[in-house]
Amino acid sequence: MNASIHRIFTIARATITEMIRQRVLLVILLFALLAIASSQVFSQFTLEAKFKSVKDIGMNMILLFGILISIVGIAQMLQSEFDQRTIYTILAKPVRRFEFLIGKYVGMLGILLIAFVFMVALFSIMLFLTERNMLAEELSGPGLDEPHVSPDGAVSNLTKAEFITQEVLSQSRDPRLIQALVLTFVRSALVAALALLVASFATSMIFTASTSFMLVLISHLQGVAREAWLGQGAVENVPARAFLGVLAILLPDLSLFGITDDIIAGNDVAWSFVTSLSLYGSVYVLVYVTVACLIFSGREL
Repeated sequence: MNASIHRIFTIARATITEMIRQRVLLVILLFALLAIASSQVFSQFTLEAKFKSVKDIGMNMILLFGILISIVGIAQMLQSEFDQRTIYTILAKPVRRFEFLIGKYVGMLGILLIAFVFMVALFSIMLFLTERNMLAEELSGPGLDEPHVSPDGAVSNLTKAEFITQEVLSQSRDPRLIQALVLTFVRSALVAALALLVASFATSMIFTASTSFMLVLISHLQGVAREAWLGQGAVENVPARAFLGVLAILLPDLSLFGITDDIIAGNDVAWSFVTSLSLYGSVYVLVYVTVACLIFSGREL
């Protein structure tokens, strides 16, 4: 058991090193960082709208490029092993096929984690810069030492300056963003597992990438399909119900992870819900990786 775990992590480390050297993922990460940085350019100027714009752009870019890195990374790393014929050398050693595949997936998670560290770090810098700019703008007017008066006429114990500072800091240092980032990473890891399943039987990088993107799109549109097909007047649509039922079992409903939009909007989301959604994604990851190992074990190389 320990030897198997050691082989898996050895393959994972080699995968991380190999993928860092590949320019494709580095270019994708560079575009991700530039896209996150652009949130400063396209954001609006009112306090709440500006922070919402920065959060929207930043989180959506982290999600988009997380999914892109997952699919392209999985598609490229497996196919390159076949193209360079290194897989035959690896499997000729005392390495089982499932160890090889799990090692590749763990390596992909390592690459995802590294990419997330860079993207989240830049996202945090953008929030900090927005915070500094907003404080400089909002605290430059007169009457800042006067008590703050709410729209309903209530007089606060805080001065206008203290109230503005509190509002800005609550927007830029919102702990709920941690929930959104956790769910974004889980969604990216789930997409990587789905791409691994496709790659376990695919014979080309293009097939793996295109099929994975299509399945991810279908997974995001499950909720829309249910509303359209099983809405008012379509309750007795038995074929549609059967099809959606099978689809719901085979593919995860990635629209559930859209709760990150509510978090960005400032709505409270319980950690218990974030945990249950993470477990939901983890179950699909376990199933997809297991099925991928079974398919790959019986594949002719």
